[in-house]
Parts: sequence; structure tokens; C-alpha cells
Amino acid sequence: TEGELPASRLAISERLSGRVLQYLHDGGSVWLMPGAKQLHGAVPTRYLPPFWSYLWFPDNFSNVMGMLIHDHPALARFPHDGMSDWQWYSLVNDAPAICLDSVPFIEPIVEVVDNFSRAKRLCYAFEAQVGAGRLFVSTLRLTDPAVMPRPEARFLLTEISRYLLSDSFAPAQKLSVGELLGLMKLSNGIALDFE
Repeated sequence: TEGELPASRLAISERLSGRVLQYLHDGGSVWLMPGAKQLHGAVPTRYLPPFWSYLWFPDNFSNVMGMLIHDHPALARFPHDGMSDWQWYSLVNDAPAICLDSVPFIEPIVEVVDNFSRAKRLCYAFEAQVGAGRLFVSTLRLTDPAVMPRPEARFLLTEISRYLLSDSFAPAQKLSVGELLGLMKLSNGIALDFE
């Protein structure tokens, strides 16, 4: 039918449109790469050492304290020590963090450590089941033209793509459509049918 996404193994989008949401709910696999404007409660971040903390520099653009990288098949071959390393710099510097406060059961893949005075539950990447579909969400700067040529960006893009196209992509946590819409803005008004 007109307006439906073609059959594919993976839909990749920067926006959660009605068509993408319907495709996901009906059993499709989706990789969302939203920007700050597509997220509810996005927190701006910069890759800074903890010295540049909220207490010492309250006017600082970014008030987060680092990252925790959890063991996950999507990152199995991407080098990391379980925390912020320099290969993450271009991938997360100026990237928005996703606020998971409304969905505490979702386990982040790349977790952002917020400052202690705000203490939000933040991440750059997570996955979940939505309806019959599988969803991977990341705000890593993998599609930024300034970052794309960098070897770490190319390698991570390839590794995440490989994971999302494999049988290993089987999110354990479930999000309802309402919970997903609490995290991300719907980009259009196409009629949806979630029965």
C-alpha cells in the first residue's frame, strides 16, 4: 500500500515518523539516530574530564561526568575499557544524551554519568522490543559529516550494523508505544493502527 516502508531487514532513520513506528510495531527492525530536537528531555553533552564539573564551572555547556560502556554484542569488537576513552571523543562530543528517567527498566548500552545535582538516568544508546519489532536507539554522531570519515566512527557504524542485521539482535526489555513516545517526538500525523 501507498505510504508503507518497503520490505527490508533494517530501517534506519533520524526521526520517529508514523510509518517508522508502524513498521517497528508490526515486527520490523529499526535503528533510530535522533538528534536533540527529536528527543523529549535531551541533555546536551560534551566530552570533558570530570575536572570541568558543574561545581567548578556552573556555566559550562555540558554538566555530565563521563560514560559507562556496558558489555553488549553491538560493541563486542569496538575497543573500550568500560568507560570514557579517547576513541569516544568525536562520537559523543556535542551529542545529546537520552533521558531514561521515565523507563527505569531499560538498560543502557552506552550510559552517560550525569552530575550529582541533576542525577538523571542518561544514555547514548539502548535497545528494546516495541510491539513485535526490535528497536536500537543511539545518539552517537555516526552520521555527522565531520565525524563520519574518522576510523572509529566507520568501524563502530559497521559493527552496530552487523549486530542489527544478525540473529543476536534480540532486545530483552520491552517498551510500549506510549513509553517510546515519552522518549521521542513523533515527526508527523500519519494515522496508526496498533491492534
